[in-house]
Amino acid sequence: MNVDKAYLLGLLVGGGTIGKDSFQIEIPLKSWGETKERMVQIFRDLSKEVLPKFKKEFGISVEPDSGNGVWKIITEYSVDLSKLIDALTSLGLPTKGFLLDSVNLEKCKQELSKDSKNTESFLAGLFDTRASLEKSHRRFVDEAPIVSLEIPGRTQNFLFVVQLCEWLNDLGTVTDQILFNHPSQHSPSDPIYKNWKKGFKVRFLAKDFLLNNAFAFRSKAQGVSELKTHQTTHSQGSCLLRKLTSPNPVSIHSEIKDKTLPKEVQGKIFLHYLHFCAVLGCKYAPQQEVKNMVKHFYELVSAAPLLQKDFNSEDLLAEYAHLCSQFFLEQKIKIHTYKVNSFLEQEQFSAYPKRESAIAFLFAENLKGKRPGPQQEIIRNSLTKSINLYALEGTVGTPIALVNAENQRGAIISAVKSEANKKMLTHLIKCKGFVLEVLQ
Repeated sequence: MNVDKAYLLGLLVGGGTIGKDSFQIEIPLKSWGETKERMVQIFRDLSKEVLPKFKKEFGISVEPDSGNGVWKIITEYSVDLSKLIDALTSLGLPTKGFLLDSVNLEKCKQELSKDSKNTESFLAGLFDTRASLEKSHRRFVDEAPIVSLEIPGRTQNFLFVVQLCEWLNDLGTVTDQILFNHPSQHSPSDPIYKNWKKGFKVRFLAKDFLLNNAFAFRSKAQGVSELKTHQTTHSQGSCLLRKLTSPNPVSIHSEIKDKTLPKEVQGKIFLHYLHFCAVLGCKYAPQQEVKNMVKHFYELVSAAPLLQKDFNSEDLLAEYAHLCSQFFLEQKIKIHTYKVNSFLEQEQFSAYPKRESAIAFLFAENLKGKRPGPQQEIIRNSLTKSINLYALEGTVGTPIALVNAENQRGAIISAVKSEANKKMLTHLIKCKGFVLEVLQ
């Protein structure tokens, strides 16, 4: 093993697909905030630095290819991959298909750790194919710029994500946050949202990333250095020492038992990204903090939708009636009419955490999909308007439905910290250690 070979294998793991006698490596630069100038520089890097190394190390001729914002390194057909396959096998890496689907880094980490330069080079290859420098990646404010390792939604390799994050932490790189490819994270409020497979995102503050890591592509190195100059936010510190204060509640998604999810996370609810880490065995997970959080799952999991939106109020009310019939057979649904300001001021509705988001959806003049614009501005402009509220007669804290009769939009919202929710969860979830298993 040498640094050039290690780098090329990192590129392959990050974006490679291997066939019987050819391979290609995707480098989706356009979608990751690269300017035209930097893309030209990356093309030069590829042509002068990267492509010749494949011939030198593995005897394989490759060339760049581009289209639809995705750049690729491709081989000719019917090439001899034997040296490449031997190198991958020596590190315990997969040798066919989309490598990210099945890669296990255990042996790779063990072998490369014998020479720190090989480790750095392998990881640089991964970063060149998977790291996004898009300016929209930030922790709430521009002063917290993020380097985000983007793992596509077509893979469900949770093990790889945890292994990579743990490896980087071993090397001194503090993780800022992880988004896992799971409905508990990508659709925590709406249990019927279908497009939740948005992929994994392993995020680092720019300065933390640069302390121990680098890019081989010079334009990416320049880009992350520029991000670093904007950072004034400090690192959160080691995951082991983090406190999990007031995590946001989650709903039970209709696809929580999706067959593409691995068994470790299939049919299970997760309350925080560090909850995933604890269940998946990461040594940096703050186990006691996670245990304390999971003990209070009755206050953090909603049996009914936290916020389910629909453009057709008739369909939504049918869903609402079905939901009520599952848990509250004897109660009748009653209709009330409120002005928005009166609804928001009522103490009995303060327990519904998504009530303002629902109002913003009902009255927004412009939507992006189902997402409204500035929430507070929409609410201020809607305070004197009317909503129809559907609720179970004689109950407190049960799910309610809201309808704007003028545009026929509707929303279902729920109160998490209520006896009604606790009663429903008793039949839906089993808690054992870190694990919250969905029973139905």
